[in-house]
Amino acid sequence: MRLGELDGLDWPDIDLDNGLLNIDKALQHLKGRGTFVKSPKNESSIRVISLPDSVISIIREYKLWQNGEKAKLGGSMAQRI
Repeated sequence: MRLGELDGLDWPDIDLDNGLLNIDKALQHLKGRGTFVKSPKNESSIRVISLPDSVISIIREYKLWQNGEKAKLGGSMAQRI
């Protein structure tokens, strides 16, 4: 994955039940314009990646931790991963 694709991930992009990661956007920062979500570099960059069970397990643990942190803050955290 390109760094911008990784930065652009949201929770709905991850299918934990089937171990799939949907890549269909990227985050980019341009001086004078700021940070924004855009399409990937090219059409073939839109893809689905299969994730190993070990990665799914780590993502599930992270999601639980993030939900706990979100609860501490009153649910005000963004949807970004």
